[in-house]
Amino acid sequence: MTNGGEFDLEGLLEGVQKFQQDVAGSTQRLAAEVADAWSDDHLVHVWVNARGVVIDVEVDEREFAAATAESIAAATVQAAQTAAATMGDKVAAFQTELRQRLAGLAPAAVTSLTDIPELGTVQPPVPTSPPGARDRRENPTSHRQPTSGEHGDDQDGWDFTLRA
Repeated sequence: MTNGGEFDLEGLLEGVQKFQQDVAGSTQRLAAEVADAWSDDHLVHVWVNARGVVIDVEVDEREFAAATAESIAAATVQAAQTAAATMGDKVAAFQTELRQRLAGLAPAAVTSLTDIPELGTVQPPVPTSPPGARDRRENPTSHRQPTSGEHGDDQDGWDFTLRA
């Protein structure tokens, strides 16, 4: 990215703007991603959003009958931690890809995504609704997420399910 031996700042800025536009769609899809995991004893199934926040929990009704409060709590924590770790891996892989693409624009000039304030806009809100909720099926940035204590007209809160 040089122009007659000089650093082409305008070219770099154009490249970063194109990069930002290209990445916007994929970050929206990542924001709507979920990861899930079963506890080792198959008692509890947990889903987390892109930030690793639990958004849905399902308890196997057959296993529930013989479970104790302690075993349910332990299974929930274990499944939540596994799902969060899986999501963490997805997010880390995505961030690595972004850093590699950005480094290709100016390898010596860019050390971190956080060094470029304009890239903050490629971090859309992450839904807290359960898998299959309307805001996950539609454009994830088209709906305002409820604030603490608010509930939308869809399944924006916890969905605790016993399955037979």
